[in-house]
Amino acid sequence: LRPYPALLDDPRAAIDFDHEREEAIEARVAELGFDGRCLPVSGAAAGPARANLTEKLLVPFLAKLCSFVPEAGIWMNTQRPEWNDANNALAGYGASMVTVAYARRYATVCLELFQALGDDDVPMQAEVADWLMRTHAALAEHEPLLAGGALDDLDRKRVVDALGSAAGDYRAGLYAAGALSSEQAAVPPGAIRDLLHRALRFFDHSIERTRRDDGLYEAYTVLRIGEDRVGVATLYPMLEGQVAALSSGALSPAEAVEVLTALRASPMYREDQHSYMLYPNRSLPGFREKNVVPAEAIEGSPLLTRLLAEGDHRVVERDLDGAVHFNPDFQSGRDLERALDAMREGAYADLVETERELVLSVFESVFDHARFTGRSGTFYGYEGLGSIYWHMVGKLLLAVQECAQRAAEEDPASFPALAERYWDVRAGLGFQKSPAVYGAFPTDPYSHTPWNGGAKQPGMTGQVKEEILTRAGELGVRIEGGCLRFEPILLRSEEFFEGPETFRYVDVEGRAVAVELQPGSLAFTWGQVPVVYRRSERREVRLTLADGEARTIEGATLPAEESAEIFRRSGWIRRIEVALNPGLGG
Repeated sequence: LRPYPALLDDPRAAIDFDHEREEAIEARVAELGFDGRCLPVSGAAAGPARANLTEKLLVPFLAKLCSFVPEAGIWMNTQRPEWNDANNALAGYGASMVTVAYARRYATVCLELFQALGDDDVPMQAEVADWLMRTHAALAEHEPLLAGGALDDLDRKRVVDALGSAAGDYRAGLYAAGALSSEQAAVPPGAIRDLLHRALRFFDHSIERTRRDDGLYEAYTVLRIGEDRVGVATLYPMLEGQVAALSSGALSPAEAVEVLTALRASPMYREDQHSYMLYPNRSLPGFREKNVVPAEAIEGSPLLTRLLAEGDHRVVERDLDGAVHFNPDFQSGRDLERALDAMREGAYADLVETERELVLSVFESVFDHARFTGRSGTFYGYEGLGSIYWHMVGKLLLAVQECAQRAAEEDPASFPALAERYWDVRAGLGFQKSPAVYGAFPTDPYSHTPWNGGAKQPGMTGQVKEEILTRAGELGVRIEGGCLRFEPILLRSEEFFEGPETFRYVDVEGRAVAVELQPGSLAFTWGQVPVVYRRSERREVRLTLADGEARTIEGATLPAEESAEIFRRSGWIRRIEVALNPGLGG
């Protein structure tokens, strides 16, 4: 990555490839094998740099935090988009609130883990420790800005400079040395936890400030980078922004209900599929319709007025209907810059000198290139206009389930609404539909459904992963503190068999086994051990062991020792019967 000041100058040209470094790496690979690709320690005879788990968890977090722009997102300044490459044109001047939401979730997990550090200092590479402490100092210095509500563009730039410079100096030293030093530094665990707490305050402030007037949350924004300021422009609403906000943990259960209500009423909802598009559908203007320079812009520019009067078509021209257009050969603002540079000598020199930035701003206002997202805003297939992207709907389903589970523990009054919305999202998935509606075999996974057809692009998309997770959540299987717990608060009564049934599965030894189920029960396997739910007012777990012994445990949680046997697939536990009344409080 280029130095931080260079990222500000042109974030769409952020990378320099070091051919000499590449040759040195290949030489190390020839000598050491794959370890030669790993970052070495200076002075070491061979082998990669090593780090403890705390350092490994913090470095990726710092790498995101160094590009944090308050009230905008994580600045995508590495010439690559986020996971959703349908928005690939945003790489450069785009910022992701989606990543802020997941960085917030990551920080809360790290905070919980780092409680185990106690009060003993944590050894780290000296360079990483310095980067961490400078980042911590930057957040501490600017945290008072959050008390004033929205940041202005000047304050936002100061935060970005402080975070970006700390990371830029870390990279510069690393690139210059080609290795980490062998020097270690001791970092107080309190400083690590304080860094995470401060980051959470900044993240929560940005999530709150990027809630839209329609009740939805921004997914991506566009940065307006100046010499002493960073402005923020918004885009249209996106489904992934709502999923990220719901997944972040920043919203209360009641706020989650509000977001889902707004989403259902938004133009992202497709009634014909009872599901949600990635973005609202819209009609795209044609080139002649888009490439029209406003009359007031012509009147405010002596340069453009004179070029039109003298019939010079290098920048603008007037058509037979009187409309003014920029040169149709211009593909970007760089083409316009070259045309203006060519006019710096000659009759228009003085006007070009005084109006260069004005004309460039008019060009950008006409084409709005900075807010161009990529294929998501131009295509009609894949993740384009009018498309449902089933992986994102799967992520929405999981996010709503997590919110419902949180409501069951923290805000039972919000649980019924979240449960209702969970099943409403689930009703739009393919396996709930007929082939005529889905446009394909309903249980097959597909990437997307375009505006003008059925499901397209078959394959094992991420939707499959999300549905496995949500099904386990519906069955109420949870692991807490190493203990297996059964709490099916979302399980519906109609899933229990009304009559006797036979449940077939393959056990841990690879044998096909059949279990006869009584009316009012259902069964599934966990770790290849059958789990049989039966409806009852009592709450207990009955274990059948390999030697025929039966054990009864009050409640719905297996002790750690028995849970470990399930996780190890030891075969010691042959069957689990759970007596419960499904639903919240059951």
